[in-house]
Amino acid sequence: DWDPVGIKSYQASIDAAGSTSGDAGTLMPFGWDDLDNSAFCHDDLDCPEGRVCWIPGGFQGFCAGPNHHPEDGAFIDEDRSDYVFHGIPTLGAVDLSKWDPLIGMGFRYGVTVVWLGYPAYVAPPKYGGTLTLVVPPEAAGTFTMELLGYPDTFLVLGNQWVVYPDLTAALITVLPAECGNDICDSGEDASSCPEDCLPPPIPATSVWGLVVLTLLVLSVGKVLSVRRRVAV
Repeated sequence: DWDPVGIKSYQASIDAAGSTSGDAGTLMPFGWDDLDNSAFCHDDLDCPEGRVCWIPGGFQGFCAGPNHHPEDGAFIDEDRSDYVFHGIPTLGAVDLSKWDPLIGMGFRYGVTVVWLGYPAYVAPPKYGGTLTLVVPPEAAGTFTMELLGYPDTFLVLGNQWVVYPDLTAALITVLPAECGNDICDSGEDASSCPEDCLPPPIPATSVWGLVVLTLLVLSVGKVLSVRRRVAV
């Protein structure tokens, strides 16, 4: 419904409940490491040992695991040529503070232009944001990741006319590992499925070690051979 008026801003919320909607396993955002939304902090000293204070913005954050960097897997790439507002000055952000599959709370993406104009819609559909999910080895089935369009917004809209469009869910199908399909699937390795997975490469130091050992064996062989000739 962009035409004929065009679009000035958009927001999409991820329904995190979809990350558990498959047959088995739970999908998690890339870079998510055990964030505790109930443990507020201002620096690492406020968190238990082994955890860090993750501050997405402002002065207050939450305690999380040491590898908590959700911004690496959820962001808006404004340099893409198919981006909704490509080449147009904008203000945008991704709210990364929540990911709770039990209540469906997920990331929120929002962008608004900062000039008087706005682009008209031109097919095909445009890019609005990136979400990278980690699939654990035990995951299987089809996960339905819904996009929510209800007015739970962090954009200041004022009295502007806002349309909540129909949003299409992403269907992520995870097939179970099948040994013998010429694909080294998640959960397979060279020991469990040698048909599909190659053994890990031998480190260069090990290769040189074998070469040196071979040379030493050859040298010993030559010395013994010489000694035998002398003895005879």
